[in-house]
Amino acid sequence: MIIPVLRALECLLTLVALGLVGYTIHISNQVYGDSHDTINFNLFVGLWSLVSLVYLVFARLFIPRYYNKFAVLGFEIGAVIFWTAGWISLAALIGTTSCQAAYEDITRACQTSKTAIAIGAFSMAVWMVSLSYVVRGVRAGTEGY
Repeated sequence: MIIPVLRALECLLTLVALGLVGYTIHISNQVYGDSHDTINFNLFVGLWSLVSLVYLVFARLFIPRYYNKFAVLGFEIGAVIFWTAGWISLAALIGTTSCQAAYEDITRACQTSKTAIAIGAFSMAVWMVSLSYVVRGVRAGTEGY
């Protein structure tokens, strides 16, 4: 019964992270004319999570014939790996520096990126918890994943 709650939390965190990363990309494109690959990777991570959630929720509810335990494991493991790589790489890019800059847009992009790092870490933790429930369900042979 906890899986639907985890899925809802994953969706919420993913949408928040996508908004933050999208804003950072927008500001980076305005100021620098391009955005860093690390920020773009975090956009991919959010989109991967949305695709994963669409499969994990809708295939189970509406097309159970295509709901496969190995696909579920693949999406879950992929999400954990991508969220881990995403927030760590963004943290390495931003660093521990202060977000004070000469331009207000750069300051806001830095602060938004730091918020995206925190949301990414929480999202990774939630995906790890749901992965543990999925692994436990697959090992036990139950359909509760």
